[in-house]
Amino acid sequence: MDKHYSLFTIEHIKNLCEYSNFKIVKIQYLEAPAYSKKSFIRLVIDHMLRLFNLTIGFAYPRILLIAHK
Repeated sequence: MDKHYSLFTIEHIKNLCEYSNFKIVKIQYLEAPAYSKKSFIRLVIDHMLRLFNLTIGFAYPRILLIAHK
């Protein structure tokens, strides 16, 4: 799995796909799996931030993209 430390939103990914001539089939934010106590706490905090609408798109650690050329 590729790890990066930049912040991307769905709009960033859409622009990159358009620039690279990819056609998007599906794109959506994904939840992080809660494997440990620390990641469970992070999951709870992410849910709270989304409830208060403070971090639209930034409270999701993963983005699913299905596209074809």
